[in-house]
Amino acid sequence: MAFVFSSLAACSIVAASLSPSPPTAATREALDINPFLPANPRDEFDAALFRLARGAIAADLSSNEPWLFDRPTVFYKLSRWSGDAALRKHAFDLVERYYAQIDARGRFALKSGDAKYSYIDGAVWYEHATGDQRFRPKAAAIYDLWLGELAVHYSSSQHFWTERHIAYSLAAALGWYELTGKPEAMARARDMIQQWTAMSAETGAPLHTLAQHQEAFEPPYGPKRMTSPWMSALFFEQVKTYYRLTGDRSTLQMIAAYADFLLANCLYDGSANHPNLKGYLMPYYLCGENRSYYDRETPSESDGEHTPDVMGLFAFAVYAKKQLGQDSRTASETYRELRRSAAFFVGRRADVQPPRKINWWAGSTYDATWLTQ
Repeated sequence: MAFVFSSLAACSIVAASLSPSPPTAATREALDINPFLPANPRDEFDAALFRLARGAIAADLSSNEPWLFDRPTVFYKLSRWSGDAALRKHAFDLVERYYAQIDARGRFALKSGDAKYSYIDGAVWYEHATGDQRFRPKAAAIYDLWLGELAVHYSSSQHFWTERHIAYSLAAALGWYELTGKPEAMARARDMIQQWTAMSAETGAPLHTLAQHQEAFEPPYGPKRMTSPWMSALFFEQVKTYYRLTGDRSTLQMIAAYADFLLANCLYDGSANHPNLKGYLMPYYLCGENRSYYDRETPSESDGEHTPDVMGLFAFAVYAKKQLGQDSRTASETYRELRRSAAFFVGRRADVQPPRKINWWAGSTYDATWLTQ
């Protein structure tokens, strides 16, 4: 049975027993999400995030938009992170409602033509917490759906590729493996890891064209090769799970190299948007080598909305560099600067609009303090 925390104190006791070192067989079996430390109500980012999360319980969920980025799992993570009973109840309400809208093909009824709304993680933690396997048939359909969504090998001639798509392809494989232990699911996950590694061999980042990213199709923009830092945060959230399950140290090299690419090319001071944002570090929406960026979209004040997720990515980079014996000081300082930016951009909000934002703000940040301790 996975840990289910009824209080912040219980969460603290368990988290304290997990030192930031490679996972053991015991922690692989016990955890249904990655290791974390309890939320700190005195931390500006944590306090702002949970204030908004409690308000987001009342969000209108009748359209597809709030469900993007796996809302049930995000609220489950929030509940585990905080020990908040209301968030926990909401997470279980959400997962029931979510799988009721997954059809026999694994597609989400409110956006049936879009696989990025199809997730297995909710079935994983629900089964861990309750022992109830009711969502396995839906999870099986989602796994099969994702097998057809992304090829094993990337091609420069393929029509579509994003970091978000490979993130949820990896998530489906890992989720099905966690539910069933089937070796073919882990083999599929390994294929996704190797695809990213092959794409990143030259630069440390999986550069692909803006046409493949569905941002621009005609020259001069369409052929430009870039990466999305915030979508990559979605991918590396799943890579952390892969590492927890396998202990594969090549993934540590992967995140360390990607963070180095971002440090060299993809971060900028907020004063590029407005003088009042001077001193707030921000990520470009899409960026490439030699500090190039997609100037139709970025720099923009809206880049600040992705400081939490990129902060979470850098937390993993700090952990990885320490495990690899690399100098982690620059990554650590960048993490702290992005955390300050995240506290500002999240903290100034009265509510969450559009509702999906809470999903990326929390999904890849709940374990950041554990990774950087």
